[in-house]
Amino acid sequence: GEFINITAASAEIKNKSQNKRLVEQIDPWLQQFSYLGKAGTAVIAASSNWNSKAYPAAWARYVEAEVLLDSMAFIDKKYNQNPYQPGVKTGSLRLTPFVKEVFEEMGKRFVAGEQGLSKENQPSSSTQTVLITNSEKLKSQPLQLTNNSITISPVLEVLKLKAGDYFGIRLNKNLGITAFEFNLETNNLLNWGRFEVSADGQSWTPITVAQKKGKGESQQFDSTTMYLRFINASAEEQSVYLKSFRLLVNPISAAAEVDFAVDGSISTFQVFSAGSDLKLNIPPHLQKQSLVILLRGNNVPYEVYTKDKKDRKISVYHGNDPYLQINATQIKKVTELYFNTTSSETIRIYEVKKAI
Repeated sequence: GEFINITAASAEIKNKSQNKRLVEQIDPWLQQFSYLGKAGTAVIAASSNWNSKAYPAAWARYVEAEVLLDSMAFIDKKYNQNPYQPGVKTGSLRLTPFVKEVFEEMGKRFVAGEQGLSKENQPSSSTQTVLITNSEKLKSQPLQLTNNSITISPVLEVLKLKAGDYFGIRLNKNLGITAFEFNLETNNLLNWGRFEVSADGQSWTPITVAQKKGKGESQQFDSTTMYLRFINASAEEQSVYLKSFRLLVNPISAAAEVDFAVDGSISTFQVFSAGSDLKLNIPPHLQKQSLVILLRGNNVPYEVYTKDKKDRKISVYHGNDPYLQINATQIKKVTELYFNTTSSETIRIYEVKKAI
């Protein structure tokens, strides 16, 4: 109810205020407030639909919320870019964090289902990007993933590292590092610690980083780098603030990008549009299963098909459902799915997963 009131209030101020100059000046904040109200309404509806086991409806509202949150991010980066308090924030203390928290939780549920990912129903370890650490404090620290970055979620308090303690990231085998950014906010960081890379997680090589007061970057990476970590190389316990630890990444090839659709993360996605068909290899843990495909396409029609031994097309689905369910009998011996559309508008495939 409060989010509905927020949406109405922003429109009422804009339409009924007699102070047109004021409305003009605060218009970005009114837009942001309206998007917040609509996003809040959408995530609450998504959660309610999920609890009612109305999964297609829940996914539709989840995608709606994502579009609205994207709009909020765009306004924040476009308007009011002064050097003192840049951007356009609204509800930043309670409401916006609440909406984002529910949104993230819903994303996890769509991927994992009601019971979570069992050992038999999860992506191959080689297709997952994971946190690596031997610090008890960090073992449950989540990663934030997008199509072009991987970030360890910040730790909001001082982090104590014992001698030999480390933390870092192991990459999906099909991703390559283009750059590394960090902020550990420590004056003498490289006096006792070092950054290291590895191809196998066993043999480690130190890298040189440009840094000042624990904040810096590096671009010294090649195609063999699969691991990056920071380690306390001293004989004593040390303290850092883990404010930022971020890898910028790219798929090593166009074919490798397809792994985004089967990596167990709702934050990454594969895209397709008119001009070329997308081939998606179904990993072993999803073969011979009834599947759910989570898409975002703004009602754009698309087709899903397979091929027989003579390379002839066999249509499985044609429509515009963002939450597509395919029965196991339709793809009984299938190891590849193909997607196409006649629209130039991009369609996203977030995840292919076992049906609930």
